[in-house]
Amino acid sequence: MLVLSRRAGSSILVGHDITVRVELVSGDDVCLSVSGPGEVKVERLDQAEVAAEMKSRDRAWEPAVMHVLSRRPRPGLRINDEVVLTVQAVSNESVRIGIEAPPHVLIYREEVYQQMQEANRLAVQASAEEDLSGLAGLFPGATE
Repeated sequence: MLVLSRRAGSSILVGHDITVRVELVSGDDVCLSVSGPGEVKVERLDQAEVAAEMKSRDRAWEPAVMHVLSRRPRPGLRINDEVVLTVQAVSNESVRIGIEAPPHVLIYREEVYQQMQEANRLAVQASAEEDLSGLAGLFPGATE
């Protein structure tokens, strides 16, 4: 299990296209939003309990984009049937989120992912700007 500490307003990238954003940390409660391209399947692991409780109150409940989790003994969220997020600890204004995912699903702190993308962009730009005229001597008879 990977455990990351996040503050309100920070995000975790699941793979390259799903963003889990910490919207609010308050007491023992944490509000997370999950977004991605097209349909991202998100379900609470205690979804049946929540639905039953809402039904007992004569209210319909349908999962939304925003999910409120608690450090209290409750399961977390499952994303696309393969990634499980759980709240491990809440302190001050930060939350420790446990992430269980198969090896092929990469997990990034958003700021680290953005730094990697920028470094890759600069590397490609630098290699495109290099003078490759010295290579002409390696291929006799080649024209410029």
